[in-house]
Amino acid sequence: MSTTTPGTDAATTGPRTRHQPVDGSVHEPAPETTREATHEAADLRRLGLVGGGVALLASAALMWVGNLTSPEQTAPDDAGYLASLARDTTLSAVSALAYHWSWTLLAFGLVASMLLVRRRRGRALVAWGAVLGAVGAVSMSGLLLSDWFGMAAVEVVGTDAAVEVFRAATGEPLVAVLWSLPAKVLGLLGPVLLLAGLARAGVLGWWTVPVAVLGVVAPALAFGLPFFALVSVLLQAPVVALGLRLVARGRTGRDARDLLPAS
Repeated sequence: MSTTTPGTDAATTGPRTRHQPVDGSVHEPAPETTREATHEAADLRRLGLVGGGVALLASAALMWVGNLTSPEQTAPDDAGYLASLARDTTLSAVSALAYHWSWTLLAFGLVASMLLVRRRRGRALVAWGAVLGAVGAVSMSGLLLSDWFGMAAVEVVGTDAAVEVFRAATGEPLVAVLWSLPAKVLGLLGPVLLLAGLARAGVLGWWTVPVAVLGVVAPALAFGLPFFALVSVLLQAPVVALGLRLVARGRTGRDARDLLPAS
């Protein structure tokens, strides 16, 4: 025996979805609405690409300024570090500010770099490198505040007392293990992972990876400030290349590979 009632269609007696009207018809989104949403998403993506690229280019320029104005230490210990800051407080403040904003802008640029990879190849490395690198960059930016405290301490209480305060603060286990160490490790290794992922995805050349690795070990080499300042300019080449790629992709929708060195 049929369970349908007269005047009804058997196809409409089953369970209805939330968007299905009583009459059984299904309304598709208006083409204009879908098209508008697509354009808005594309515009937002282009804005993120260009903004991230500009942030990376500015980060590289500010890193150069910070390196070139960084006061030279006459001794490798904490006393030599604090004395170098207090020797010319204006120059030290300029260097610290340049470093601060360089690391801050780097964090935004690394996150925006994830927009360059839309396929599986290299995506995991890029994502992990961007997130870890951004966390490290923001943490490094915060560490720069200690330069002002170091300069003020030397001027107010003298070098010897300032060294004791500096060691007490930086030697605190929570600061050393959960702030300073992650900042330095993630801030340096995160970008290396990201560049490796972008190289694997074919977005950048593999030359960027060894140059970035050299940037990790170069600060530990005691070649003196002039040599380090010169080398630091070259070490920012991967950041500049990535910034140009982001801007090119955002403005033209393609890689503009002729702007960058081939792999």
